[in-house]
Amino acid sequence: MSNQALSVAGELHRGIQLHRAGDLDAARAIYERILAASPDHADALNLCGVVAHQTGDQETAIRLIEQAIGINGANAGYYNNLGEALRAFNRNDQAVDAFQAALELNPTDVAANNNLGLALHKLQRYEEAEAAFERALAHAPSDVEVLLNLGNLHREFCDLDASAKAFRRAIDIRPELAAGHASLGVTLYEAGEPQAAVASLLEALELDPFYLEAHENLKKIRWFQGQHDEVDESFRAVCERMPGSARAFANLGNALLASSDYTGARQALCEATRLDPECSDAFDALGQVYRHLGQFPDAFSAHERAIERMPRNALFREEFAATLILAGEYQRAVGELETGHALNPRRSSILAYLTIALNELADDSLNDLVDYEKFVRVAPIDIPEGFESLEAFNAALHEELERQHYNPYHPMDQTMRGGTQTANNLFQNPTGLVLVLKQQIAAAVSRFVDDLEPDPAHPFLRFINPEFVFTGAWSTILRERGFDGNHIHNEGWISGTYYAKIPQFDQAQLDEHEGCIQFGEPNARYASQRNATRRLIAPKVGHVVMFPSYYWHGVRVFQRNGVRHSISYDVI
Repeated sequence: MSNQALSVAGELHRGIQLHRAGDLDAARAIYERILAASPDHADALNLCGVVAHQTGDQETAIRLIEQAIGINGANAGYYNNLGEALRAFNRNDQAVDAFQAALELNPTDVAANNNLGLALHKLQRYEEAEAAFERALAHAPSDVEVLLNLGNLHREFCDLDASAKAFRRAIDIRPELAAGHASLGVTLYEAGEPQAAVASLLEALELDPFYLEAHENLKKIRWFQGQHDEVDESFRAVCERMPGSARAFANLGNALLASSDYTGARQALCEATRLDPECSDAFDALGQVYRHLGQFPDAFSAHERAIERMPRNALFREEFAATLILAGEYQRAVGELETGHALNPRRSSILAYLTIALNELADDSLNDLVDYEKFVRVAPIDIPEGFESLEAFNAALHEELERQHYNPYHPMDQTMRGGTQTANNLFQNPTGLVLVLKQQIAAAVSRFVDDLEPDPAHPFLRFINPEFVFTGAWSTILRERGFDGNHIHNEGWISGTYYAKIPQFDQAQLDEHEGCIQFGEPNARYASQRNATRRLIAPKVGHVVMFPSYYWHGVRVFQRNGVRHSISYDVI
């Protein structure tokens, strides 16, 4: 081997060591130096792509890893890495192809089988996903990660016994793993065992005080049990247990921010940044707190410090832009949002804030983002087989779904008020009339998608996917004085709603557009003369409304007695 080849091999080895140690910037610099001298170095291309994937730049990751595959198409690891970047970019169909290519080269690859299962799970190809996880377990029966993924799959598709069995098997293998106890806790809660669920989640937090998913699920359970004053207690307990931990105070600050306790959040986040001046997410959250308190110079400083530490974090850019808009710095907000969109082109809220800023600037490029006549579609569903009319179907559907509205509290993270809502998994393994409704809505969305013309430069039309899947669906029943605040959906590409029951509005209510879905007006802090309602649609039983997920929308309050029952959904 030549001295030059030895030097490159040594540099690559050093880059890999830094990469494994978590120093991604230093590793990327080495990989880029290798590529400057040897542009066709497949390993450097692949590894540089992996760094891009790990830092959230999936388009760059896909491009680099595809170049590596073009040079060496016999490396199963390259295909697996490509699949992971595609999966992170929500291109799960293509991710499946990449993982299958990896498995053709190495059928016993546990990671590729596991990742294939995750991609198939996202596509709701349940049986195929289960088979992929089982193949992985056949080669590695004690692989806890695969067992956890299998348990999550069973839970999502409502086989709670199989889900609990997989999680308990994982716990038996690694009782010290917090994820096993936390996942079991969620399954137990869905199985109607809240006390056992809380015990499992607390066990997870005893093992890993920083396990955010366990904190968040415990918070939701306490909320739905009416323990509203205790929802953030698990976060506080960690700070008491670990008073020198910046991470503990950052997590508490973020939790209090979500609970709208801005004074408490500021105190916790300031302590986090004092303990660790490099704690980027604490600075980001502190910027949000100061925004809510109207202290814009302090908010700017905190946001800037977050971005200095993580310049490629699209969410940090989004939050900074939201603050800039409230401060009237619209042009600067546009710059942050355009950068954020380039980093994460699928995130709806980035585009939604961009519409606000462009509107305030009277910028004609807004017309490239929104067209409320063209891209907000209303259509009736077909009369399902076995029913004489849509009215008969919807009466039966309302009765079937109303039985699931047993929790008296609105979800913590939702904008709906004055009503009740089911969990966000209505279309996962549905049965009865819910299955019929899912099929009918899917047919309506398919017709909408078929009418769209691809445009790679358009934030909505660039992601046209005839093979869409539902990422969420939930039933909402609003009663007197109920409404849904203006919001967007980050979980979808197309979102929409279907009407199963509506109140009998009188003429005065109709004139005031009570109970209508409205488009164009953002949430109350950002509404203005320019950012106002652009289209109103009255609810009509048996009809589906469809629109891009980044369009601001909400439901106007209705003041008198009645029931407004809708089923909302996201697809991607």
